[in-house]
Amino acid sequence: MLEPRQLIRPAIKATIRRASARARNALHRLDGEAKRDLVGAYERAVEDFGEAIRQRQSVDGRVHLEELQSLLDQATSRLNVLRSDREGLLDKHTREAAALGIEPFALEAATIGTQLTQLAEDALRFTHSFIAQDGLQLSDRLWRLDRHAREVVAEAIQSHVIQGHSASQAVNELLSRGERIPADLANKLNLSQADRIARVLGRDLLRAEGSPRANALRLMRTEINRAHGEAYQAAAFAHPDTAGTRFLLSPSHPRRDICDMHARVNRYGLGPGVYPQGRNPWPAHPNTLSFVEVVFSDEITDADRKGKEDRITWLNKQPVETRISVLGSLKKAGALRQGILKENEIATPWNVLKKRYQRRGIDVDSILSPRSVRPPAPPANPIPGTGPAPLERDGPPRQNTAFFHKWETAGTFQSTELQRAVNRFDAPEEIPRQPRDGAYHLGGRIHMAAYTPDSPVGRGVMRHETGHHIDTRIALWKHRQGERGVNRLWSSAPAGTDALRADNKHMDRLQRDYFAGARRRHPEQLRGRRFSQSALARARDLDTQAYVMQNGGNVPEAATRARSDLGSGAGPLSKLPPDSHPGMVAAVQNATAQQHGDITWLAEVRYLHTDDALLGDLAGSITKNRIGRGHTNSYYTARRGWGQQAEAFANVFALMDYGAGFERDYMDALAPNFTRFVRDALKEVIDA
Repeated sequence: MLEPRQLIRPAIKATIRRASARARNALHRLDGEAKRDLVGAYERAVEDFGEAIRQRQSVDGRVHLEELQSLLDQATSRLNVLRSDREGLLDKHTREAAALGIEPFALEAATIGTQLTQLAEDALRFTHSFIAQDGLQLSDRLWRLDRHAREVVAEAIQSHVIQGHSASQAVNELLSRGERIPADLANKLNLSQADRIARVLGRDLLRAEGSPRANALRLMRTEINRAHGEAYQAAAFAHPDTAGTRFLLSPSHPRRDICDMHARVNRYGLGPGVYPQGRNPWPAHPNTLSFVEVVFSDEITDADRKGKEDRITWLNKQPVETRISVLGSLKKAGALRQGILKENEIATPWNVLKKRYQRRGIDVDSILSPRSVRPPAPPANPIPGTGPAPLERDGPPRQNTAFFHKWETAGTFQSTELQRAVNRFDAPEEIPRQPRDGAYHLGGRIHMAAYTPDSPVGRGVMRHETGHHIDTRIALWKHRQGERGVNRLWSSAPAGTDALRADNKHMDRLQRDYFAGARRRHPEQLRGRRFSQSALARARDLDTQAYVMQNGGNVPEAATRARSDLGSGAGPLSKLPPDSHPGMVAAVQNATAQQHGDITWLAEVRYLHTDDALLGDLAGSITKNRIGRGHTNSYYTARRGWGQQAEAFANVFALMDYGAGFERDYMDALAPNFTRFVRDALKEVIDA
């Protein structure tokens, strides 16, 4: 006979599940409340700073040097008040978060056998004593917050007052000699205006990227979530029926990262994202938007137990853009692809792994080389007139015409996937030699200008033009199937347009993420700079200079080092003389971009590992040349609504023929949505 407790277990589990969801929702509200409280504390401090500054201005509206020390003393006193307010808010909200963590198990308190309030207090003590991978505790982080705020406030006040004082002395000297005051000197004189100092201080303290307020909000969210999760797990594992806790992504999880792996890998045979006590990697990083959820013993299935896999196995099954997002590094993704990366190195930064691999004698410079993974051997060329029946044709099939077969036998398609898709349609015919320059596709026919099949550039151009041909043929096939909303190109269908817009935003995020990393690498040079194209260019200049200094100290020596990343004779870069200035700069820029995972810059450099700038053209087609370059903006403007999509489709199609090499992986990372759109279309064609 079943015990009464076993009879009500499903009801208890359902109650705990609902209570857990309510607790997560309550934590979201608490996070918002904590943010409002903390922002209010910082804004009140800025108002007080502004008032103190204005009280010390002279009749000309400026703050003079003799007021500097007393102003700094008052600012220090106000910062101490801000620190007290912030720590009070942190204590208040982490206690509330810990209380929310134990609430779902209130009905099972008797079964747990431990006072839930004691578990909440233990969780709070843990958050205070926890030492992160960087060796810092909460108290260390709070001290860093205070130091940063003091530096920002002192810098804003001191630099403006001192520069204004120096400019005032220079102006007085010029006036005494009857000379004209330069515009830049007049501007420096205005730096010590009280309103200007207050405005700059407010910007640096509140709104600048990496500001003290932003860092305080980041710490507040991290500690609130940690207190909640630790209290929840302590209560969960005190229950005798608990098998583990699930790493649960928030619905507002912004983008793929290492959290996606933790939430999906079945590492312990308990199910995807489920971990035994003490093994859950939550939280995977600060400012996380993820949670934990209890999993009971009777919820573990045989399929879960049989489906156990390590993280390397799971990563190798994922699309390349997922691997790069999880690992956070192109180089680490390359190491994974070559079987070098070990499971305990997944979270290790690349700069640490690079030194470790070098000590082991591994050639780290070839990890993302185009020769690091050779493309598969070309498949056997189909016999003309054979193969699957075309999906569409208006008259007799033109499959494998003499023109197209000439290019096939020259090794145009190394990818079996592309060859099968091409064979599903009639082959394109050749447009007779025209006075018009350039290669183009028109009405199922291709003009190849002066390109020849034995030219690497010619084969790349032919792949591109064949992509246009397939784009039109898929559209015609879809139209004849009765699908609505299809124009003459499948790429301009709503799904293609949506994918292009998503990748445009994706590339913008990639640039912003790189710039945020550059600000951490160059805090002094980029202090106060917000993201913009000019700020991005400055960040890349600084990283390039750093690369040069790390690799010989001058451009020629650094270029010699960088060229090993490219392999011998890789792409148009090899056409530039190695000792020419453009050739050296291109090599250094390419290596710098790879070192920091600056994906979009690799497209902008243009002379990558391709023979005809397909990657740069792909980025240019998606962003209308905001990133990368290829066809002109006037070309896209004249073909509004389909030109960008058509060029993106042709470039993805052509790049897919690079097999498992750098180009194909890079394309997936640069334009994951449109790449998926093209792959899905070709798969549908092949399976039809």
